[in-house]
Amino acid sequence: MNTSSQEQTWVNQVAQQVKNCFLLAAAGKFKDYLELEILIMKSFERATSEFGVGEEWILMESLDDLIVEIVNDSTNNQAIGPNPVLNPNLMALIVRVSRNTDWSMWEFYAALNPSTPTSFLEELAESTFSWEENSTKEAVANNPSTPGHIRKKLLQFIHTDINDLEVEFLNLENNSNLKNQSNSKSTYGYESQIIDFAEEQTTAVSLVDDYLLDLANFDEDLNFLRDSYSKMLTREIDLPEPGSYVWLPQMYKLPMGEPRAEFDANFDVHLIENYSKKILIKSDDPDFADSIDYQRSDFWRIVLIRTGEKSEYQNKEDVDLLKSQIKKASEVFELSEDHFSAAIKWVRLEAIEEVIENRDLLPK
Repeated sequence: MNTSSQEQTWVNQVAQQVKNCFLLAAAGKFKDYLELEILIMKSFERATSEFGVGEEWILMESLDDLIVEIVNDSTNNQAIGPNPVLNPNLMALIVRVSRNTDWSMWEFYAALNPSTPTSFLEELAESTFSWEENSTKEAVANNPSTPGHIRKKLLQFIHTDINDLEVEFLNLENNSNLKNQSNSKSTYGYESQIIDFAEEQTTAVSLVDDYLLDLANFDEDLNFLRDSYSKMLTREIDLPEPGSYVWLPQMYKLPMGEPRAEFDANFDVHLIENYSKKILIKSDDPDFADSIDYQRSDFWRIVLIRTGEKSEYQNKEDVDLLKSQIKKASEVFELSEDHFSAAIKWVRLEAIEEVIENRDLLPK
């Protein structure tokens, strides 16, 4: 059905409103999910009335593009990009709109996104929707946040080369605040947002002082995570005596850029650290006196950032992911896998969990 430019005007206006809401959600500033859902549903009903049943694509096609490009950070409507918006409330809205309008592409987009709530992933795992070469079941099966019991049901749809290996969990380092923090509300799903502010930073100092400080301006939960992450970095870097070794953050947001090859195992690994020796530098300059320098080694630790409680993640899947990153990193750095360790940083718990260790090989 042809539509006049006058008829298209309201469609463009709705698309712009939805775009603005998605951009706010990406920045952690959006709260009116019910209002947005009502807007989309009423617009869909209007499209059905004005354009005819089956012609709702005149409205929804532009909204599809917004989900793909902004929410799922992708140029491919059948894939997830490296920096999707991690927002469970927004993903729940997208699933509900799909359910109430039969616009099934939206369920597929939600199935790709790592922040879609488990209850909706369970529902989407039963979907019969398929489009071109992919289906909702496949998207759920390959979503890194899908719980193990759902993945087991969808085993035939999983596309991965990660080895099914058991790894013993070791050496959980807690501080005195662990008990109190575990009783606070969950911050699951904030991983991407807290690390986005540091993606181009290569030192802990610039991370804490410049970028994560901005989080306090618009989100109380992110402000809490900023403070917790700052404490973790300060504790880990500043406590060791000069001359001792410490894991020092080096690069954020893998891949790390040219000339090294691109990391492609999974976008969830945010941090790589070097096992560096602390050196005390003496100087007559009062602004520089007794400062600290670091001597880097050829030993590295790949770190997964987690912001919720441990019960909200699949530990074995996290470790499998880290193992796949170690395999890739060893190729990129042209070093044996023995030169790589792995850890999970539980930001809200202010704890570091060493999950893969090669302590016998570390420099003395």
